[in-house]
Amino acid sequence: DPRCLQQGRCQACRSLKPVSRDDARMAQVLGEYPSLDRWSRWKLSETRTVYVLTARSFFRRLLAVVDKETLQMIRLAESAPLSRVWNEIPPERRESFLK
Repeated sequence: DPRCLQQGRCQACRSLKPVSRDDARMAQVLGEYPSLDRWSRWKLSETRTVYVLTARSFFRRLLAVVDKETLQMIRLAESAPLSRVWNEIPPERRESFLK
């Protein structure tokens, strides 16, 4: 809902906190998508229905929105390290991120 955005960010994105791979929520996501384990510096937030996760490397950042119940990937996007713009990863490229 655009009404809940502050400076272009929703509450979940504003509430991201560092999370270790040992966290139960993170372990669930990495269990479903093991290739995401190659990313580092994870942050996680959650709403009633989804996990919002970000990770970063030196050259890019990753954003994943995952359904809490089914662990279905709802959104996957990337950006440059200092950019505020997230670019949706098209379905034909998602395989390289998720397999």
